[in-house]
Amino acid sequence: MTPEEQKQKLEREQLSRSFKKVFLQTGPDGQLVLKELVNRCHVFGITFNAHNAKLQDFAEGERNIGNYILAQCEMQDIEKLKQLQSPKEDQ
Repeated sequence: MTPEEQKQKLEREQLSRSFKKVFLQTGPDGQLVLKELVNRCHVFGITFNAHNAKLQDFAEGERNIGNYILAQCEMQDIEKLKQLQSPKEDQ
């Protein structure tokens, strides 16, 4: 691994630690904000729109951001993910 690759790896690891600190280790406020973002980004909802492909593409872009946030927080545990899902997710 080159020095530049090592530097980039350390930066990615620091960023991931920062995401976890902000969303998972700050108590209920961070978790509330994470839940709101994940639900607003359609992570658990349906983005298909038969009438407007541009709106569908936009919603998929939002979903991409939500998935990125979850990946940075290393949220692979299905039980933790279920806790983020809003019971009234717009579909």
